[in-house]
This record gives sequence, C-alpha cells and structure tokens, in this order.
Amino acid sequence: MLHLNDPETRGENSRVAAPCTSRVPCQDANGHDAKLSSFGQSHSLIGDSQTFMIDDNGPSFEYDPELPKLNNFSVSVKRKTNGPNVFVEVPALKKVRTAYKDLDEVTERFTEEQCINFLMADSTVSDTMSEDDTEYFSIEDFVVYDKNGEIVDFWVEYDFRSSELYWNGTLVEGDKRITCVGVNYKKFTIEGYGVNHNEVIIWFESSVRENLWYKVVSTLPEYTQIWKSFVWRVYLTKYVLDWIYTNPSVLFKDLELQFYNWIHNSRSGDPFYEEWISKLSPQTRDFKHLVINNMYLIWHEAYFLGPDYSEKPFFQDEWSPGRYSSNTSTIGKSLEKTTVTPTVYKWFNEIFPNLLNAIEPDNYELKGSSSKDIGYGVEEYKELKHKGVPIFRGLISKSKKNYNRVQIDDVEINVGDCCEIYPDDSAGPDVRWICYITEIAKVNNTGAIKFVWLYSRKDTLLQNLDKDLLSNKSKELFFTLHCECAKLWPISSIKRKVLVHFGKLKCPEPNNENVFFCKYAYLPMAKEGSFITFHKVMTYPNEEDGLCCGCGDSDDRFAIFKKKYERDDCILIKPFEGDIKELYTICKIENINEEEGHVTLRRFYRLTELSQKKYGTAKNELLFSDYLFNFDRFHDVVRGCHVEYLPLGEEKPVNLLHRGTGEHFYFSKIYFRRTKTIKDPDSKMMEYFSNIFPDWYYKVEPCTKLKCLDLFCGGGSLGRGFEDAGLVECKWAIDTNETAMKTYMHNSKQGDVVLINESVNKILANVMKNKDNQNLPKKGEVDIILAGSPCQGFSRINKHQYTDRSMTNNSLVASVASFVDFYRPRFLLLENVATIYRKLVFFRLIGCLLEIGYQIKVGLISAIQQGCAQERNRIFLWAAAHGEVLPGHPPVSHHSNLYFKSYRNLFNLGNNTSLEGLSNVSVTSFTMNTVGEITYDLPKLDTGNYWYPIYPDHVATINSYKIKEILRRIPTYPPGSDYYSALDSGRIPDRLRKEEYDSKRVNHFGGEKYRFCQRIEKDDVFSTICTSMRCNGFHPRIVHFEEPRVISVREAARAQGFLETDILCGNIADQYKVIGNSVPRNIAFALGLQLGRALTDYEHEHLPKNHYALWNDY
Repeated sequence: MLHLNDPETRGENSRVAAPCTSRVPCQDANGHDAKLSSFGQSHSLIGDSQTFMIDDNGPSFEYDPELPKLNNFSVSVKRKTNGPNVFVEVPALKKVRTAYKDLDEVTERFTEEQCINFLMADSTVSDTMSEDDTEYFSIEDFVVYDKNGEIVDFWVEYDFRSSELYWNGTLVEGDKRITCVGVNYKKFTIEGYGVNHNEVIIWFESSVRENLWYKVVSTLPEYTQIWKSFVWRVYLTKYVLDWIYTNPSVLFKDLELQFYNWIHNSRSGDPFYEEWISKLSPQTRDFKHLVINNMYLIWHEAYFLGPDYSEKPFFQDEWSPGRYSSNTSTIGKSLEKTTVTPTVYKWFNEIFPNLLNAIEPDNYELKGSSSKDIGYGVEEYKELKHKGVPIFRGLISKSKKNYNRVQIDDVEINVGDCCEIYPDDSAGPDVRWICYITEIAKVNNTGAIKFVWLYSRKDTLLQNLDKDLLSNKSKELFFTLHCECAKLWPISSIKRKVLVHFGKLKCPEPNNENVFFCKYAYLPMAKEGSFITFHKVMTYPNEEDGLCCGCGDSDDRFAIFKKKYERDDCILIKPFEGDIKELYTICKIENINEEEGHVTLRRFYRLTELSQKKYGTAKNELLFSDYLFNFDRFHDVVRGCHVEYLPLGEEKPVNLLHRGTGEHFYFSKIYFRRTKTIKDPDSKMMEYFSNIFPDWYYKVEPCTKLKCLDLFCGGGSLGRGFEDAGLVECKWAIDTNETAMKTYMHNSKQGDVVLINESVNKILANVMKNKDNQNLPKKGEVDIILAGSPCQGFSRINKHQYTDRSMTNNSLVASVASFVDFYRPRFLLLENVATIYRKLVFFRLIGCLLEIGYQIKVGLISAIQQGCAQERNRIFLWAAAHGEVLPGHPPVSHHSNLYFKSYRNLFNLGNNTSLEGLSNVSVTSFTMNTVGEITYDLPKLDTGNYWYPIYPDHVATINSYKIKEILRRIPTYPPGSDYYSALDSGRIPDRLRKEEYDSKRVNHFGGEKYRFCQRIEKDDVFSTICTSMRCNGFHPRIVHFEEPRVISVREAARAQGFLETDILCGNIADQYKVIGNSVPRNIAFALGLQLGRALTDYEHEHLPKNHYALWNDY
C-alpha cells in the first residue's frame, strides 16, 4: 500500500487520498448532510468493461400473470484472480439472502472491519499516515438494497425511506479481493468539479472506519441501469455547477438556451460529455425541466461546495426552485376567516357562521342597467269578469284571423302585453301564472290566445335554494322558451293584465303586487341551465304572425347553412355509408351553389384510417384529398371545426397538442383517392394551403385579449388552457401553495403574470381597503376571473366534510363571489367537483351572482369527452356581466365507454325538467383516448427505481416492501385485477395480507365492490387523478396495468392534459399534488374556445329570433 502524501510514491494505483482541501456534499443514510473533502486525483468511474450507457427503453423484464415474479435478492459471484478468493457475508437482516456458486470456498465469515484488516494486512501504511490522511479501496459488483433485500436507487429512495440501506460489493486492494455483504450505507460524496476535470468519481464512506472511502468500479448487472441513471444525474450536477461557477451572473432562466451553448462549446469532444448528451433528444436546448427535477441534488452539492457556488445569483433568482421549500402542507396552520362583501355575506352567513369576514368596500354599489321600459302604462290591474263579447281590433292575418289587440270588459290587451292566467287545481294557493301574449285570435264569437310563460324564481333551478334571500323575490320573472303554441287557450283564461318591466334590474314599484320586473331569460336545457340577459330582440314582432316565441317554423336548412358558413370553411358532417360510423367526416366547403341549393365539399381523410400503427399516430392529423362531391343533406351538418396546414417538419402549435380537443385538426400531406397514394405538396400547393388554412393564432390575432385574474390557480393548468385558445392573457395569479406557484411561473412567459403567493382573503381585504399594492389589480382592470376553488370539502371521498378546515375551504366559494362583486369582471368561470350540486352552497352561489347582476350557465363536463384519458367529471359555472354574450359549454368531441350512472338528472331545472348531466354520444370527432395511447412511449420503471433523462418526471411513489410484494402478485389478466383478485387466487400469503382491507369487501359508493391496489386498464382510461398516489385504499385504481408500481408523475400529468414541455416543480409528492389539483388543460382549452365564440358574437346571434335551432346550437 502506497502513501499518497509522498510525491514519489503517489500514483494511479494508490489507495490513500490526499488531505482535505475543500468541502463537497454528501448524504448519510439518515438524511443528514455531511461535509467531506474533494480528493486530489481523478479516477475513472467508467472502466473498460463497463461503458456509460442508459437503456432508453428500460430494462427487459416480463411478469408472468400466472406465476408472479418474487423479488428475493440474490447475488452470484465468481472471480479468477492471482490473489486469494475470500467470501465474507455480513448478515444484517434475516430477509437478506446471498448465494454464491462456489460455496465450498467459503470457509469463514467476517465483519466489514475484518475485511478491511485483511486488505491492509502486511502493510506499513498505517504507521506513516497522519490523522488527516484518507484511504480508499475499489468496489466491484456494487449493489444497494434495503432491509428486505429489495434493490433500490439510493438517491430516489432518499426522500422516502424510513430505514437504513445496505450495500454489497467486492473490495479490491492490489491482488487481494474480498466480498462483503450487508455493509451499512452511510454517506456518499462526489469528486470532479471544475472545468479542468472531465470525469466524476462517486465515493462511499466506510461505516466502521473514519477516513476510509470506497470507489465504485463496477456494479452487478441487476444494478447497472439504476447506477448509470444516477451517474447521469451526477454529471448533470457537475456541468450545471461548473457553468454557474464559470459564469457567476447567470440566472435560472438562462438554462433555456445559454447553458446548452456553454456546455456544448466547452465540452464538445469530451467522450464523457458526448456519451452523456446522447441520452437526450437531439433537439434538447432547454434544461430547466431536467434541472428542476434534480434540483435537490444540485442545490445540496452547491451548498456544501460553499459560497462560491451557493451564493451565486442563479440560486437567488426568484425563478430558482432552490429558493422555496416544498413544505406547503396546511396541517397545523391556523384557519382564517373568508373575506366577503356585504351582499355575499347575506347569502352565505347562515351556511358558514363565524367563518366569514364581511368588509364593505369604498364606493360599494350595485351596478344596474339603464335600459328603458318596454312595457305599457296601466294604472289598474283589476281581475277580469269576462262579461260580454270580446272586441277585436287591428287585423293582422285574415287567414288566421289574428288580431293585434282585444278588449275584454273595459281593459285592452295587446300582443306583447303580459297577463296573469288562472292556475289549474294542481297549483298551490299562492301561485301566480304569468305569461307574455304572442298571438290573439278570433274563434267564433269568442277569442283565444297563444303565449310564452314567464317563470317565477320557484319555477327555475332556484327552487333548489333552501332559502331565497332576494328582497322582493316574488316580483322577479324570467322570460322563457316555454310556449303554448301547440294549442289555443281560451281568452277566458286571462285573470288580469299585469305590468312587467323588461330589462330592469329591480322592480320600480315593489309595493304593487301586479307590477313585476324581468332582467333574465331562463333556458332550462337538458344539458345546461342558463339565466341570460333579457334582450328586446326576444320579443320583436313579426309583421305576419305577431310575436315570435322561439319555436316557430324555421327557415329552410340551406338558408341556415348559408348564414352560418362561408366558402373555405371546414365543417363536420354525419358519417356516410362506408365511413367509420362512430366518427364525423371532416370536409371543406369548396363552393356554395345558391341556384341549385347544394354545396360542393372536399373530404379530408384521417391519417388513422390509413395508418397501421396502433399507437403514435395523432388522431387530429388529416390528409388533404382530391375527393369532391355535391352535398345537400344540410340536416347532417353538425357544426364547424378548425383545420390548419402544418408544413412538414414544423413544430405543432399548442392548440394542436390537446389530442383533438376543440375539434382542431391539421394536415401536412395530400391523399390521392384513386391511386391510394400519399404525397407531399409542392411549393405552389404549400402557398395555397397557407392562405386557405391559416393557423389558429393568425385567426384570433385581431381579437383583444381579456385580462385574467386566476384565483386558486395551482400550477396554472386552467389559465394556460384559456391562453392556449388565444383570447385570454393571465395577468394575476393567486395561490397559497408555493410549489404550485413556482410551477405556474415556469410554464408562463417570464414577466407576463404577477404571481401572488398569498391567501385570497388577505388579497381581497387589502384591495377593498384601498391599500396600495402595484401587484394587485385595480377595479376595472380585470376582464375575466377563473377560479378552481378548493374541492376537498365537497368531494365524496372526504369523510370529514364538516370539520372546521373542510368548512373553511368550502366557504372560499363565497370568496369567489366576493371577487366578482368587487371587481365586476365581464366573465367568471368556476370549476368544482360534480357533487357540489348536492350542497346548499352551490345554489346560494347562483342566487348571489344573479342578485349581483350576472348571467349564469351551469353544466357538467366529462374529461373523457374532451380528450383526456381520465375519468373526471366536474361542474363548470359560467357567469357573464349584464349585456355580455354568455359563453356555452363545449360540445362532446371524444367518445366515452363509461356509463355515467352517477351523473344523470342532477337537479331540477323547473317545469319537470332535470339537468341530465352526462351521457354517451354515439357519433363524435374522435375515439376515446386510452391509457395505452397516451403512455405507449414511456419506458418501464419496474417498482419505480428506474429513471430516464429523456423523461425526467417519469417517476413514481416508492411503495413499502409489503406493498411492492402485493403489487407483484396482482395479475395483469384479466385487466383491472386488484388485491382481492390475487387474494382469491391464492397469490397473497398470510404475511402480506392486510386485515383492514380484508374486512372491507362490502358494497362501496354506488354499489360497487370495494377495490384495493387495482390495476388500471391499458385500453381504458385512468381513474380520477388525485393529489397523491399511495396504496392506502382511498385511491384504489392507481396501479400500472403491467408493472408493480403506481401511476408515475408523467403518466398522471398526461392524463390531466399537461403538455410535454410543462415543468413540474417540487419533489414527487409535490408534483402529484399540483397535478391532482389541476383542471385538465384540455377542458380549459375547450372552454376558452367557447369564450372566443361568445366574444365574436357581435350581433347576438345566439338569441332566439325566429330560429329555435339557433338557440339549441348555441
């Protein structure tokens, strides 16, 4: 053994390191940081027999569904050397078993100390070493495992393990070799920082002797993949810290391009760098994603290297994840009252007593409408006796005997007047039936009328209110489409004439029982219930037939078609015979022949129709074709769609990355139908395509973007989705979760949004008290509010819905209403779990917003039907200011194979109509996106130990040994098998049984059998993505369809519609939480498109003039 302090004897084979010269970071098994020295010499981590490679496809392994693979750790070692072979087993735990081929050679067992003594025998080095000297040995066949013998990635396990780790390896000193088993893992450190060093060395400290370190030379084959992934991270850490040290002024944002330029210029030709960079996509230029997912390692290395690294601007930059703590738990934090305005307080105080803090803002007032009365002046509203013969005046139509007015007794009633009708026997004693007269006809010697009903509040969905708190609520009426045109009502049905002030926000004569006001029209549609601003156009008279009611004979289909579409528009039509019967056909309008009453269409073909690939073909990619045909079946036209030309090789714009959501298609090639060939367009065709099929953002560029306040913004998925539609710009975002805010920040353009990491209650209180803060929006600046208020208190899986914390979270719905009341934006979108409709707070919110003066539309949206491979159903509430066009909910674009039995007939809309909720649609634009389709390219993770640079957030929660063993035994066939499937087939031994779940084999919610550790199905969708992925019984269907692990972070993100470029901050638990709390970006994009439709409806074409179909289509 050579002493490295002697310059003459210091050489490559030396086993003693130089004295400590600087600090380097290292971690011990208990999670504590240790300060160690960097070593003076550089030694190769990669030997001749072990190249630095990471298998991008993952390790090759299969699981036999009949005979589950057990994870008993075993090692087989045999070496032929000139020195003695000594095998030593250090038994640490009973469950660790090590087998050798040459067991007969094992004659004696030694401890690690004895192994060290053996290697240092006959050496004089101890006599010449000082206390500061450091010695080392090499390790071959290195492997790390836990107390159960499970091979683990010691770095990935760092955040999750609660017990010590162990390693095995063959220690080498010259020609001496000795194998140690069960050595306690203590610390590791890294050597090789600095631009002059090409290689890094990873050292492990002896658990029994100070100043003794081990250098890994090779690993067991079973550990190679894990080890090389860790080595890749170490090189990333080295390169980043070298870059920061060399360029002291760089910031975190510079990782987007500057880091790549620096490392490529300084490291090109270095074989270690070339091997390292080859594991990434050739297009990789932005390293923020990789650095964020390895920030824990990078930051701690910088910290222990000292101020020259840790105090650089890179780590002080607000964009740096090193500046925040991932501890964003609310446990132990005191509860605060929800800040509300006086109007909101009135509506919610009884539900949340002692939880609200009412503040009256300066200049607080209820803004109203300046519209004039369109009623008539009547001083007396006496009950009619119907004595004598009615007198008809103002003949409109001789054939129909329609008149403009009629005199009954001494009261004149005109078309367009409002009357009270005698109720039938089923009505209660205080019920009054009010109508709007649309037709007066003379029948023999008497008369008859047709009319539209005006609903009272109790005739609308407001009947679900436990308590209606509107003052003078009996005075408000709602215009409807509920007409009595199918029959003539006798004129004797009229009880009296009444006065209705249409367009008023309040009743001008609140003490007159026969005077009412109407500011909303009410639409109790099957799929959504709406209150919209009353417009005069709803009651415009028709010269021939009196007033329209919305159900009159519509124009011919061709006329409607011409009104809605133009040449070069793209449309969806119902499939023809021979087409895929479940999918719409996409066509372009080539010509509109008004003389012959037909159009010429060009058909697009779907690439999936012609591709043989099961996975990997974009469903929204089309082929332009030479197929033209004449078309006159206008009743088969469904709606318009967007098709754009994408030149080959160009990156897809974000609107095309949502797997078809919004029915956005693209094409790059031409399909020739007769020859059945696909060709690239020539330059002339490319120019034509670019003009006729412009990209979406070119279309929306002229539109002024709305300034958005994003409440409870989380990671920003809702706001980003609206921005993807091109009509909204998020300017302010508020949330208390710091990790989520960092995620929001990194996925937005720098400087385009003010991020406020604070409680909404404090923010609202400050702005209402006029406290100056340039970061907060001022009244009049906010155009739209997006709010995904906390849903945990409303969720059916929450068994503690009435705790103080749950109720406080629930009360934040009142905060949303207060933000609306204070800022008076043009629009609001609120999202929450579907079960909120069962809570009183939901209908109180609707009543409150109506009183404030907002239009309302409520509907239920399935994530599956908007392109997400996830079973997630959510209530969405649109609100729009008086006079705005109220946006709708997006049409179904994707198939679903689910039976939505839990979401049928959600609540009563009035007039014996229920909100239907969700149902399957027979024909859509796309098939259902499945688990297999969105995860086919992700490599295998086994139990979660493997990591891949190209997919840095494709990581999963590390389960306990017992859970891992259970997951290995769950069959992969039949699909959807779970713990009970394995238990019933005898695969679960007694030592692995979980008694608490054995006893839960009873009917669970909805009558379904309770599930535990259930596999997702490859050809189905994910269950609702929640905020954690642990096999604890609350989230049963989270196990991978093949592997013994839970759903990974990247898989969950894809299920929620996150883009591949989206960055997720924090550790694995933080990332799951950010994802689970998000609104699927696909849905947000689809809703953003609906907002765009409302914003461009300048002539209120959504209103019912003479065409009921236009209402319905809207």
